Amino acid sequence: MKKDNRKFEWDDHLTRYKNVRLTEEEKEKNYQKLVNSIRDMNTKDSRSYRPQTRFSVAVLLTTIFIILSGFLVMDVLLHDRSGPTSSHPFEIKNIESIEGIWDKFKLPTELPFEVEEAGISYVHEHKSSYIEDTDEIQGYTVEFYFISAEQYVLIRLEDGITIENITGRNEQKIVLSDDTEAVYFFNGASQMLFWDDGDINYSIQVGTEIEGKEKYTIEDLINIADSFQVYK
Repeated sequence: MKKDNRKFEWDDHLTRYKNVRLTEEEKEKNYQKLVNSIRDMNTKDSRSYRPQTRFSVAVLLTTIFIILSGFLVMDVLLHDRSGPTSSHPFEIKNIESIEGIWDKFKLPTELPFEVEEAGISYVHEHKSSYIEDTDEIQGYTVEFYFISAEQYVLIRLEDGITIENITGRNEQKIVLSDDTEAVYFFNGASQMLFWDDGDINYSIQVGTEIEGKEKYTIEDLINIADSFQVYK
């Protein structure tokens, strides 16, 4: 504060006398007097200024460090650096084989048994649609398997198709917990639940252990469907 006050006093001094007419000799004397006064002030107070300077530099560096640390924490919180499977409980074998097919897709995070292995069992390119045949790829079907020692569930993802295009035996229209419309089929050998999410049609397929007897209840399959989360 002393240095700032003195600066104000010198400015005030110069302001009061700026309109006074002086001879060249008087101007020179006043100038030398002013210079000497400033030198005396700097010499006398140099010790008090230096610690303030060091203190200011320390405060500045500390402030910069705190700001950079804050940006680093925000970056870690906003960007997941551990890969697409970091928030998903199942590691999918051969997941790189479908790289580039879809920007995002979902897979179940909960199943009615302890999963020992999960992977991709089937990938198919569609070169025809319900409208026309073509040499260009119209879409994909990708099938995932989730297995334990005695049980399995197949999850199929397919684009270019909706539940309106699917028919089967013992059809039942149901609604998932988020009000998504779905359709359930049971053909005596397998249970299937289909629904649409964005441009992808999802299905859960389970084989029965006893012919004609459902392995899981419809509610069990709905619980699996409700657990789907974005994998990548």
